[in-house]
Amino acid sequence: MADWNLPLASSLYVDVLTYLKLRDIDAITLCFNEPTNIADHSFKYERNLNLFQEYESGTWRNKVLSVLGGGTGATNPNDIRINLGLGSMALQAASAVAITGGTMNGVAITNATALTTATGVGATINGSLVAVTVQASGAGGFIGIGSAITNLNGSAIDRGMVGTAYLGSGAASAATYLRGDRTWSALVVNPSRWTHVFVPTHDVVTLPQADGMSIMYCYGAGQNLHLPSPSQVANPAAPIRILSVQGNTAIYGGYPPGPYTNIAGRPSPFMMPVPYMSIDVVANVNNNEWNVY
Repeated sequence: MADWNLPLASSLYVDVLTYLKLRDIDAITLCFNEPTNIADHSFKYERNLNLFQEYESGTWRNKVLSVLGGGTGATNPNDIRINLGLGSMALQAASAVAITGGTMNGVAITNATALTTATGVGATINGSLVAVTVQASGAGGFIGIGSAITNLNGSAIDRGMVGTAYLGSGAASAATYLRGDRTWSALVVNPSRWTHVFVPTHDVVTLPQADGMSIMYCYGAGQNLHLPSPSQVANPAAPIRILSVQGNTAIYGGYPPGPYTNIAGRPSPFMMPVPYMSIDVVANVNNNEWNVY
């Protein structure tokens, strides 16, 4: 537009105002039309690129404005992001976001088909999940299908009940128990190994010689029960359970009476004063006494 060498001292008076007006137009429009003979460090606004340029040694050079001056202080996206204090997500497309750290609170994620890690409190995750690692430190947690959770700490389960079908194979019921090999199995009791002996009267001595536990029921009040000497027991390892139904039962070790053998480390008799009291005794052949089992 203007020739910035004009006007000269030799210029005609009628041209001076025209030359000055052209300069004014360049200044007010930031060199909308290309000027000539312009001085170094002059500025113009490049409208095609939408940026400021500074004239240096015959060349217009792009001018970068600092953040303090309202600019970005850089000419490439990554440096601009850093200068503006933005995270790496500022350069990611909305359709391809990659999050590798940090915390998300109160975020709803829908239709997650390739989610690998979700952390935080109060997060709601809907959709088909490929693999999820959830670390909830608050009252929230993970609610949903956990088939992809392969490294769950059992000590973190502090509420609810795990279905019996997931504890082991087989059918769980009131008549089964869970074995060490994670199998539900029926409890098998061999009645032939148990002997029930009823002692309804006073001073009756009957001791079965079964290889399992024997149970002696003492019904009479104030009844005395005489056990044989331990050496007379066919299977000393088999315990005997004595139940005093009406109480006040005295148990003597050794029959016929005297010399008595000790019961539970003390001389006979062993008193069972209250109703429905029971003790288990087992023969100690080595010490010739009856021990409480």
